Amino acid sequence: EAVVWPRPVGHPGRALGDQHPREQGPDRQAAGGEAAQLQGAQHADTLLHVSELAWLLKSAGEYAEAEPLFRQELRATEEQLGPTHPDTLTSVDNLAGLLKAMGVFDEAERLYQRALDGSKQKLGPNHPDTLTSLNNLAGLLKATGKLEEAEALYRQALKGSKETLGPRHPDTLTSMNNLAGLLQARGGVLDAEDLYRTVLRAREETLGLTDLHTLRSVSSLAACVAQRGGDVEGENLCRRAYVTAHSVLGPSHPETAFYLSDLTEFISKLGRVDEAAAIRKNHELGGPPLG
Repeated sequence: EAVVWPRPVGHPGRALGDQHPREQGPDRQAAGGEAAQLQGAQHADTLLHVSELAWLLKSAGEYAEAEPLFRQELRATEEQLGPTHPDTLTSVDNLAGLLKAMGVFDEAERLYQRALDGSKQKLGPNHPDTLTSLNNLAGLLKATGKLEEAEALYRQALKGSKETLGPRHPDTLTSMNNLAGLLQARGGVLDAEDLYRTVLRAREETLGLTDLHTLRSVSSLAACVAQRGGDVEGENLCRRAYVTAHSVLGPSHPETAFYLSDLTEFISKLGRVDEAAAIRKNHELGGPPLG
Protein backbone atom coordinates (compact mmCIF):
# COMPACT_ATOMS: atom_id res chain seq x y z
CA GLU A 1 0.00 0.00 0.00
CA ALA A 2 2.93 2.25 0.46
CA VAL A 3 3.17 2.56 -3.30
CA VAL A 4 1.95 5.98 -4.47
CA TRP A 5 0.81 6.56 -8.04
CA PRO A 6 -0.20 9.74 -9.85
CA ARG A 7 -3.19 9.72 -12.16
CA PRO A 8 -3.11 9.59 -15.94
CA VAL A 9 -2.77 13.00 -17.57
CA GLY A 10 -6.18 14.51 -18.19
CA HIS A 11 -7.46 13.47 -14.76
CA PRO A 12 -7.56 16.17 -12.07
CA GLY A 13 -4.38 16.05 -10.01
CA ARG A 14 -2.12 13.43 -8.56
CA ALA A 15 -3.41 11.22 -5.77
CA LEU A 16 -2.16 8.79 -3.18
CA GLY A 17 -2.91 5.11 -3.51
CA ASP A 18 -3.26 2.80 -6.49
CA GLN A 19 -4.52 4.65 -9.55
CA HIS A 20 -5.98 3.09 -12.65
CA PRO A 21 -6.98 4.67 -15.97
CA ARG A 22 -10.69 4.55 -16.75
CA GLU A 23 -11.70 1.80 -19.13
CA GLN A 24 -12.36 2.63 -22.76
CA GLY A 25 -13.16 -0.74 -24.28
CA PRO A 26 -11.06 -3.42 -25.98
CA ASP A 27 -9.96 -1.51 -29.09
CA ARG A 28 -8.01 1.06 -27.07
CA GLN A 29 -4.89 1.14 -29.24
CA ALA A 30 -6.79 1.38 -32.50
CA ALA A 31 -8.89 4.23 -31.13
CA GLY A 32 -5.75 6.10 -30.14
CA GLY A 33 -4.29 5.63 -33.63
CA GLU A 34 -7.41 6.98 -35.33
CA ALA A 35 -7.42 9.97 -33.01
CA ALA A 36 -3.80 10.70 -33.85
CA GLN A 37 -4.60 10.69 -37.59
CA LEU A 38 -7.72 12.82 -37.28
CA GLN A 39 -6.70 15.26 -34.59
CA GLY A 40 -2.90 15.35 -34.44
CA ALA A 41 -0.49 13.60 -32.13
CA GLN A 42 -0.72 16.22 -29.39
CA HIS A 43 -4.49 16.76 -29.25
CA ALA A 44 -5.78 16.57 -25.67
CA ASP A 45 -8.00 13.55 -26.39
CA THR A 46 -5.14 11.75 -28.10
CA LEU A 47 -2.86 12.50 -25.18
CA LEU A 48 -5.39 11.02 -22.79
CA HIS A 49 -5.59 7.87 -24.95
CA VAL A 50 -1.79 7.60 -24.94
CA SER A 51 -1.67 8.06 -21.17
CA GLU A 52 -4.35 5.49 -20.50
CA LEU A 53 -2.82 2.94 -22.86
CA ALA A 54 0.52 3.45 -21.13
CA TRP A 55 -1.10 2.79 -17.76
CA LEU A 56 -2.87 -0.29 -19.10
CA LEU A 57 0.42 -1.72 -20.39
CA LYS A 58 2.17 -0.87 -17.13
CA SER A 59 -0.52 -2.58 -15.06
CA ALA A 60 -0.06 -5.67 -17.26
CA GLY A 61 3.69 -5.65 -16.64
CA GLU A 62 4.48 -4.67 -20.25
CA TYR A 63 7.05 -2.10 -19.19
CA ALA A 64 9.06 -1.96 -22.43
CA GLU A 65 5.89 -1.21 -24.40
CA ALA A 66 4.68 1.34 -21.87
CA GLU A 67 7.92 3.34 -21.65
CA PRO A 68 7.80 5.07 -25.07
CA LEU A 69 4.17 6.03 -24.43
CA PHE A 70 5.00 7.62 -21.08
CA ARG A 71 7.89 9.47 -22.73
CA GLN A 72 5.60 10.62 -25.55
CA GLU A 73 3.12 11.86 -22.96
CA LEU A 74 5.84 13.84 -21.19
CA ARG A 75 7.20 15.41 -24.40
CA ALA A 76 3.71 16.46 -25.47
CA THR A 77 2.79 18.07 -22.17
CA GLU A 78 6.14 19.88 -22.02
CA GLU A 79 5.62 21.30 -25.51
CA GLN A 80 1.96 22.20 -25.02
CA LEU A 81 1.88 23.33 -21.40
CA GLY A 82 5.42 24.08 -20.35
CA PRO A 83 7.84 22.29 -18.01
CA THR A 84 6.21 23.28 -14.71
CA HIS A 85 2.50 22.93 -15.54
CA PRO A 86 0.77 20.54 -13.09
CA ASP A 87 -0.15 18.16 -15.94
CA THR A 88 3.47 18.12 -17.08
CA LEU A 89 4.60 17.32 -13.56
CA THR A 90 2.07 14.49 -13.45
CA SER A 91 3.63 13.17 -16.67
CA VAL A 92 7.04 13.40 -15.01
CA ASP A 93 5.71 11.36 -12.08
CA ASN A 94 4.14 8.82 -14.42
CA LEU A 95 7.43 8.16 -16.20
CA ALA A 96 9.35 8.07 -12.92
CA GLY A 97 6.96 5.45 -11.53
CA LEU A 98 7.46 3.24 -14.55
CA LEU A 99 11.25 3.58 -14.40
CA LYS A 100 11.17 2.71 -10.70
CA ALA A 101 9.21 -0.46 -11.53
CA MET A 102 11.84 -1.25 -14.20
CA GLY A 103 14.69 -0.75 -11.75
CA VAL A 104 16.04 2.35 -13.50
CA PHE A 105 16.46 4.12 -10.19
CA ASP A 106 18.84 6.96 -11.08
CA GLU A 107 16.62 8.48 -13.75
CA ALA A 108 13.52 7.80 -11.67
CA GLU A 109 15.02 9.70 -8.74
CA ARG A 110 15.90 12.69 -10.93
CA LEU A 111 12.36 12.77 -12.32
CA TYR A 112 10.72 12.46 -8.91
CA GLN A 113 12.94 15.30 -7.66
CA ARG A 114 11.96 17.40 -10.66
CA ALA A 115 8.27 16.79 -9.98
CA LEU A 116 8.69 17.70 -6.33
CA ASP A 117 10.64 20.89 -7.04
CA GLY A 118 8.12 21.94 -9.70
CA SER A 119 5.13 21.28 -7.45
CA LYS A 120 6.65 23.26 -4.59
CA GLN A 121 7.34 26.20 -6.90
CA LYS A 122 4.03 26.12 -8.77
CA LEU A 123 1.57 24.89 -6.15
CA GLY A 124 3.18 25.40 -2.77
CA PRO A 125 4.75 23.07 -0.18
CA ASN A 126 1.49 21.72 1.26
CA HIS A 127 -0.54 21.26 -1.92
CA PRO A 128 -1.81 17.66 -2.22
CA ASP A 129 0.21 17.17 -5.44
CA THR A 130 3.37 18.31 -3.66
CA LEU A 131 2.67 15.95 -0.78
CA THR A 132 2.19 13.11 -3.27
CA SER A 133 5.52 13.97 -4.88
CA LEU A 134 7.16 13.88 -1.46
CA ASN A 135 5.78 10.39 -0.88
CA ASN A 136 6.84 9.26 -4.34
CA LEU A 137 10.43 10.42 -3.92
CA ALA A 138 10.55 8.96 -0.42
CA GLY A 139 9.38 5.61 -1.76
CA LEU A 140 12.13 5.62 -4.37
CA LEU A 141 14.75 6.49 -1.75
CA LYS A 142 13.47 3.69 0.46
CA ALA A 143 13.68 1.22 -2.43
CA THR A 144 17.31 2.19 -3.04
CA GLY A 145 18.29 1.88 0.62
CA LYS A 146 18.48 5.60 1.42
CA LEU A 147 16.35 5.12 4.49
CA GLU A 148 17.36 8.18 6.48
CA GLU A 149 16.59 10.52 3.57
CA ALA A 150 13.33 8.68 2.92
CA GLU A 151 12.24 9.01 6.55
CA ALA A 152 12.75 12.78 6.50
CA LEU A 153 10.56 13.10 3.40
CA TYR A 154 7.85 10.79 4.76
CA ARG A 155 7.72 12.85 7.96
CA GLN A 156 7.48 16.06 5.96
CA ALA A 157 4.67 14.60 3.85
CA LEU A 158 2.75 13.41 6.90
CA LYS A 159 3.09 16.76 8.67
CA GLY A 160 1.88 18.63 5.59
CA SER A 161 -1.01 16.22 5.07
CA LYS A 162 -2.19 16.57 8.66
CA GLU A 163 -2.10 20.36 8.41
CA THR A 164 -3.74 20.57 4.99
CA LEU A 165 -6.16 17.64 4.88
CA GLY A 166 -6.66 16.72 8.53
CA PRO A 167 -5.48 13.77 10.64
CA ARG A 168 -8.06 11.25 9.40
CA HIS A 169 -8.10 12.07 5.68
CA PRO A 170 -7.40 8.96 3.55
CA ASP A 171 -4.24 10.54 2.13
CA THR A 172 -3.01 11.39 5.62
CA LEU A 173 -3.55 7.80 6.71
CA THR A 174 -1.68 6.55 3.64
CA SER A 175 1.21 8.88 4.48
CA MET A 176 1.19 7.57 8.05
CA ASN A 177 1.22 4.01 6.75
CA ASN A 178 4.17 4.88 4.50
CA LEU A 179 6.13 6.25 7.44
CA ALA A 180 5.29 3.18 9.52
CA GLY A 181 6.67 0.92 6.81
CA LEU A 182 9.88 2.94 6.67
CA LEU A 183 10.32 2.84 10.45
CA GLN A 184 9.71 -0.91 10.43
CA ALA A 185 12.38 -1.32 7.75
CA ARG A 186 14.81 0.68 9.89
CA GLY A 187 14.13 -1.51 12.93
CA GLY A 188 11.86 0.92 14.77
CA VAL A 189 9.23 -1.74 15.24
CA LEU A 190 7.49 -0.25 18.29
CA ASP A 191 7.16 3.20 16.71
CA ALA A 192 5.92 1.58 13.50
CA GLU A 193 3.40 -0.49 15.46
CA ASP A 194 1.96 2.63 17.10
CA LEU A 195 1.44 4.22 13.69
CA TYR A 196 -0.07 1.06 12.20
CA ARG A 197 -2.53 0.88 15.10
CA THR A 198 -3.49 4.53 14.62
CA VAL A 199 -4.12 3.96 10.92
CA LEU A 200 -6.12 0.80 11.58
CA ARG A 201 -8.36 2.45 14.19
CA ALA A 202 -9.04 5.42 11.93
CA ARG A 203 -9.87 3.22 8.95
CA GLU A 204 -12.12 0.98 11.01
CA GLU A 205 -14.03 4.05 12.19
CA THR A 206 -14.17 5.92 8.88
CA LEU A 207 -14.26 3.11 6.30
CA GLY A 208 -15.61 0.13 8.24
CA LEU A 209 -14.24 -3.24 9.27
CA THR A 210 -14.49 -4.84 5.85
CA ASP A 211 -13.06 -2.11 3.61
CA LEU A 212 -10.07 -3.14 1.51
CA HIS A 213 -7.85 -0.45 3.04
CA THR A 214 -8.83 -1.60 6.51
CA LEU A 215 -7.87 -5.17 5.65
CA ARG A 216 -4.51 -3.99 4.37
CA SER A 217 -3.96 -2.19 7.66
CA VAL A 218 -4.79 -5.39 9.52
CA SER A 219 -2.21 -7.23 7.43
CA SER A 220 0.46 -4.55 7.95
CA LEU A 221 -0.07 -4.56 11.69
CA ALA A 222 0.09 -8.36 11.78
CA ALA A 223 3.52 -8.36 10.14
CA CYS A 224 4.79 -5.67 12.47
CA VAL A 225 3.46 -7.39 15.60
CA ALA A 226 5.01 -10.67 14.49
CA GLN A 227 8.37 -8.94 13.98
CA ARG A 228 8.51 -8.04 17.66
CA GLY A 229 7.40 -11.52 18.74
CA GLY A 230 3.66 -11.07 19.16
CA ASP A 231 2.78 -14.47 17.74
CA VAL A 232 -0.74 -14.81 19.17
CA GLU A 233 -1.94 -11.36 18.11
CA GLY A 234 -0.14 -11.67 14.78
CA GLU A 235 -1.90 -14.94 14.00
CA ASN A 236 -5.27 -13.53 15.05
CA LEU A 237 -4.79 -10.52 12.78
CA CYS A 238 -3.75 -12.72 9.84
CA ARG A 239 -6.78 -14.91 10.41
CA ARG A 240 -9.07 -11.89 10.65
CA ALA A 241 -7.82 -10.51 7.32
CA TYR A 242 -8.25 -13.86 5.55
CA VAL A 243 -11.68 -14.67 6.95
CA THR A 244 -13.02 -11.17 6.24
CA ALA A 245 -11.65 -11.12 2.69
CA HIS A 246 -13.03 -14.62 2.05
CA SER A 247 -16.46 -13.48 3.19
CA VAL A 248 -16.56 -10.05 1.56
CA LEU A 249 -14.43 -10.43 -1.57
CA GLY A 250 -14.85 -14.13 -2.21
CA PRO A 251 -12.41 -17.06 -2.16
CA SER A 252 -11.00 -16.40 -5.63
CA HIS A 253 -10.18 -12.71 -5.17
CA PRO A 254 -6.43 -11.88 -5.34
CA GLU A 255 -6.59 -10.13 -1.96
CA THR A 256 -8.08 -13.24 -0.38
CA ALA A 257 -5.26 -15.34 -1.83
CA PHE A 258 -2.74 -12.88 -0.43
CA TYR A 259 -4.19 -13.09 3.08
CA LEU A 260 -4.43 -16.88 2.83
CA SER A 261 -0.73 -16.99 2.04
CA ASP A 262 0.02 -14.68 4.96
CA LEU A 263 -1.92 -16.84 7.38
CA THR A 264 -0.54 -20.19 6.28
CA GLU A 265 3.04 -18.91 6.18
CA PHE A 266 2.64 -17.46 9.65
CA ILE A 267 1.27 -20.71 11.05
CA SER A 268 3.98 -22.71 9.32
CA LYS A 269 6.69 -20.57 10.89
CA LEU A 270 5.17 -21.38 14.28
CA GLY A 271 5.78 -25.06 13.53
CA ARG A 272 2.16 -25.99 12.73
CA VAL A 273 2.82 -27.12 9.18
CA ASP A 274 -0.01 -29.67 9.06
CA GLU A 275 -2.55 -27.08 10.18
CA ALA A 276 -1.34 -24.67 7.51
CA ALA A 277 -1.64 -27.39 4.86
CA ALA A 278 -5.17 -28.17 6.04
CA ILE A 279 -6.20 -24.52 5.73
CA ARG A 280 -4.83 -24.35 2.19
CA LYS A 281 -6.53 -27.62 1.22
CA ASN A 282 -9.83 -26.49 2.67
CA HIS A 283 -9.60 -23.26 0.68
CA GLU A 284 -8.83 -25.12 -2.54
CA LEU A 285 -11.87 -27.37 -1.97
CA GLY A 286 -14.13 -24.36 -1.52
CA GLY A 287 -14.87 -24.86 2.14
CA PRO A 288 -15.59 -22.05 4.59
CA PRO A 289 -12.52 -20.59 6.34
CA LEU A 290 -11.28 -22.81 9.16
CA GLY A 291 -11.54 -21.03 12.51
